[in-house]
Amino acid sequence: MPEVVSARTPTELFWRRFRKDRVAVASLAFIGFLVLVALLAPVIVDVFGLPDPNKFDSNALDEAGLPAGPSVEHPLGVDGLGRDVLSHTIYGSRVALIVALASALVATTLPRYVRL
Repeated sequence: MPEVVSARTPTELFWRRFRKDRVAVASLAFIGFLVLVALLAPVIVDVFGLPDPNKFDSNALDEAGLPAGPSVEHPLGVDGLGRDVLSHTIYGSRVALIVALASALVATTLPRYVRL
């Protein structure tokens, strides 16, 4: 009796190949990490005890009004107004995620409706 060969779906073939590609798997993990940071920004800032990203801290500036370097309270330092840079970076990932999703949505739907 001949051996029965089962066909694989395109999805099965994709996942088989994807799992073998270490760079692709690492990239997916990193993207997942960035999405989690963006979604959990308020929690992350609270857990690490960072100040609110829009809180002005004039005490973090030196005598000349210039931003001081990194410290225990501000691991990446502060900007010219005394706002924490790390908090701004974490909350900024939310904006980057929204822009990326919106641009992907426009890029996939616009060509369908606009003929050049």
